[in-house]
Amino acid sequence: MLKYKKIVLVDDDTDDRQIFEEILSQIHPDAAVVCVENGLELVSLLDKLPDDQLPEMIILDQNMPQMTGKESLIYLKATPRFRDIPVIVYSTYQIRDFYNECLELGAQDVVPKPDTLQAYRNMIQQILITPPPSPSISPESLIQSTPAEVFIPSHPPEGLASPEVLHPPEGLASPEVLHPPEVLTASPLSDSLTPSLSAEASPASLTPPPSPASEEHTPLPTQ
Repeated sequence: MLKYKKIVLVDDDTDDRQIFEEILSQIHPDAAVVCVENGLELVSLLDKLPDDQLPEMIILDQNMPQMTGKESLIYLKATPRFRDIPVIVYSTYQIRDFYNECLELGAQDVVPKPDTLQAYRNMIQQILITPPPSPSISPESLIQSTPAEVFIPSHPPEGLASPEVLHPPEGLASPEVLHPPEVLTASPLSDSLTPSLSAEASPASLTPPPSPASEEHTPLPTQ
């Protein structure tokens, strides 16, 4: 979509004006461009136009006789009637001081003057064509949460089991209760199994259950 449909190009080079007009007509046939050769002709043109026919964009070449692009920019921004018209300055040389001065004077942008047909096309698309709107949610912004970013409440909602007490499907052991075979031990409460020692366990740290024979029985009192 074209941002500006009424454009004035100020350039003293006849070939450059013709190239600009042809490429703009190819990109957007509805655009209207008026070309003048220098800043003085620009001032004369604008003075003759009523307010509702003023251009929506002015593109200035810097290197022009009689009135340069920078001088034309100063005049435009100092004139209340033309102050709000967006202005682009292009130049064959790019000097930081010149670039900053034009921006401070009110230029919308300062760009290199195109030297090829493709460069002209790129410039026109950059300054005159509105890019398509981006989606409200970019696919790149959707990043899968890592386990460290997942919040697990300490008290799950009523009716939902806590993640800590969830049991795996039948036939699948929970990863939290899997142990190597050599560290499995029998429960001390079982009389039929003898605890097994793991490779890392120290015998002194394991105390066998008391033998039934060593237990002392207190006799019941007689009536």
